[in-house]
Amino acid sequence: MAYFLQAAGRDYVVFERNSKAGSTFINLPRQRYLISANKRNTGQKNIEFNWRHDWNSLFSNDESLVMGRYSDKYFPHADELVKYFNDYADKLKLRIKYNTSVGNISAIEEVEDSDQKIFEMSDSEGNLYRCNVTIVCTGISKPNIPGTFGIENAV
Repeated sequence: MAYFLQAAGRDYVVFERNSKAGSTFINLPRQRYLISANKRNTGQKNIEFNWRHDWNSLFSNDESLVMGRYSDKYFPHADELVKYFNDYADKLKLRIKYNTSVGNISAIEEVEDSDQKIFEMSDSEGNLYRCNVTIVCTGISKPNIPGTFGIENAV
């Protein structure tokens, strides 16, 4: 999303609670290998066809930023995906504030003569932000432990 916002010339910022992009993949999946295919060779020269078979790469205009250049394995190691995500963010100079949590998001007022709202939020450093649009991409924020008999024995 950040790539497309930047390419469109939009004013944006991504807040990342951890010190790296893709930090979920530092510990997950537990088996440490992705279950999404890294199909480097489709046998086709059609770029659109090849993109449809590339389940790990992020879109950009930089052809060097594809997961196939980071791993030759069909199911890459999660650490390779973390490296890829961080190289992607760095090379494209995406505006990401690392080690920053956001809280207290609220709609504060309507813009005059418009149905549009203004959102206000603060970060973990005490900075206040106002914006017209907020996209929340939190992933799994707390464990979802089902109330199933024997769940206490699960790993």
